[in-house]
Amino acid sequence: PLLIPFKQKKGGKRMKKRLLFIVALLMAAIWFVGVAGAATELEKRAAINAGLAYLATTQNATTGAFGSGALEYTLSYTGSAVLSFLEEKPNWGANAVAYQAVVDKGLNFLLSNAQAVSIAVQPMGDPDSDGNGIGVKFNSNVLNRDTYVTGIVLPAIASSGDPNKLVTVGPLATRTDGSGAGGAWTYRDVVQNTVDYFAFGQSDPATGISDRGGWRYYANYGGSDTSTTQWPVIGMLFASQMGVTAPAFVKDELAYWTSYSQNMNLASPYYGAAGYEGPAPSGYGEVNETGSLLIQQAFLGKGIGNANVDAAIAFLNNHWKDAASGWDG
Repeated sequence: PLLIPFKQKKGGKRMKKRLLFIVALLMAAIWFVGVAGAATELEKRAAINAGLAYLATTQNATTGAFGSGALEYTLSYTGSAVLSFLEEKPNWGANAVAYQAVVDKGLNFLLSNAQAVSIAVQPMGDPDSDGNGIGVKFNSNVLNRDTYVTGIVLPAIASSGDPNKLVTVGPLATRTDGSGAGGAWTYRDVVQNTVDYFAFGQSDPATGISDRGGWRYYANYGGSDTSTTQWPVIGMLFASQMGVTAPAFVKDELAYWTSYSQNMNLASPYYGAAGYEGPAPSGYGEVNETGSLLIQQAFLGKGIGNANVDAAIAFLNNHWKDAASGWDG
């Protein structure tokens, strides 16, 4: 499983080096497959099993975290790692007990760093689905990474498979406004209130049609961009595994952003592509932004046969072999 680095516009040389290293590995892998032929299903399974076995050895035995560095990094690394194990749970085999322990420790690290934040009614609706006046986010160090980190952590918690499990660590463990016995918080409560936080933080119509309906670095940032918008959407897609859905206005508003950010001019070489802060081209690459757009369109229930989806896929089909430069290629 790949750990996806943050987009950084200033500095971030270490993360850029990591990204270049990952790209180099992927290019080497693609070259090898082209020469040697596609891997068999047994080879794929062996590679995944070996990856999880190695990943288990890298977990911090004391904290349950993965990786190192500032909190926004360890939270993201841990969310990604825990999700990697949970996605493969049916194939744990003899490692079931050991891997469950890895997952439990990882989830406890994530929940230990949950933050309850006040939310309120927004111009297009009330994001507070359970009426407790709060949302949940995961990040305490860098405000500009709230959306990224929370969107990476939410899928792990939503994939835990135990919505009624009680939260026993971190600040949420002492709350009495949950759905568990005595008002204790369950994992489903965490997922629901994290979705509430994203509903609260969506860009409002007041920001203008060019920003309406997406997300940016933190709640109610006052703008949107396509690459950041994928993280709340990914999180909310996973939240459905626990029966948690966003208020209806979230999808209604997101439709404004997906429509605005996609170039649907048949005469344009960027027909079908999404841009970063608006219709393509708009910087930071188009291939990656169009991938994000497809995730958003899936969240809106659009699939093959929809003109916008078909146009996005056609753009990717025509440009996936473009020369690498910057954020694309």
